Amino acid sequence: MSYHFPRWVRSVALAVGFLAAGCSAPRVPAQQVVRATPACSPFEWAAHPVLGPYAAMRMQVVVGGKPHWFQVDTGVDTTALHGRGIVDELGASVEQVGLLPMVKLDITVLGEERKQQPLWVMDHHDENDGSVGFDVFVGRVTFVDFGGRRICSFPAGDAPRALMDKTHFTGARISRNKFFPTFQVNGANVTTLFYDTGASAIPMLLNQSTWQRWTGSEPITRTVSVGTWGRDVPFVGAPPTSQISVAGRALRVTEIFFSAQQPEMFSGWKHPADGLVGNAAFLDSVVVLDASAQPRFGLLAPAAFAQSFP
Repeated sequence: MSYHFPRWVRSVALAVGFLAAGCSAPRVPAQQVVRATPACSPFEWAAHPVLGPYAAMRMQVVVGGKPHWFQVDTGVDTTALHGRGIVDELGASVEQVGLLPMVKLDITVLGEERKQQPLWVMDHHDENDGSVGFDVFVGRVTFVDFGGRRICSFPAGDAPRALMDKTHFTGARISRNKFFPTFQVNGANVTTLFYDTGASAIPMLLNQSTWQRWTGSEPITRTVSVGTWGRDVPFVGAPPTSQISVAGRALRVTEIFFSAQQPEMFSGWKHPADGLVGNAAFLDSVVVLDASAQPRFGLLAPAAFAQSFP
């Protein structure tokens, strides 16, 4: 099956081969069995011939009693449908809310039944029927187990205490349904990067001004043209010279990017933002999103997680 990725990895044309240029695919700890449990939902990786085997995450969401494939995308504020197919099939009514149409449907996602969940209806079509946005993570503690290809999510008060005690946490903030962990850059706290699972293949995408401070580079390095919502957008990349860490661990990032078409694409937002961090920075760990009233971002060793969830 070929994939058309709705966010950062849809169609890719490279000025220089992405993997051949030294950006080898991160290693993900392997696990043998992937099965659904009341708390855990399996996901599958969508591979790309250039970006590698971990280009996007998608999982099944039950909408109107029927399973559909959705991309897992915490960079999207609100869970969304790609096109009107599900709406027309169910005969649901759509109302205009702001710039986008919205529908309310019963869904089951992350093991939780949600009645009349608001869903944006995007004018966008691909192999996925929608995107799981960050709104369904709010109020929950979620373990993203990349090696086990599963997402285990709990109401905030029900998260396994043994696993929480083993997790290395840092502070975080939630602003307009985006999740901003506290990073350290050259020893200083940075709270303006949000975690975006929809950017699986992009370790870090920044405003150009921030990119230049953290790389010391002029924008004359390698350009990567990446499809985002049906448009090819050139990204410019260079290795970071700054020391970047989170939750007590240095990020193993060999290259960071900015958008050549929108160099300051995160400026002017209603909440302060300098960029996003994608899955590629964390594939050798279990990511823990504590989206409770006191948000935290954590990293957990896969072996420790497997002991509780074999």
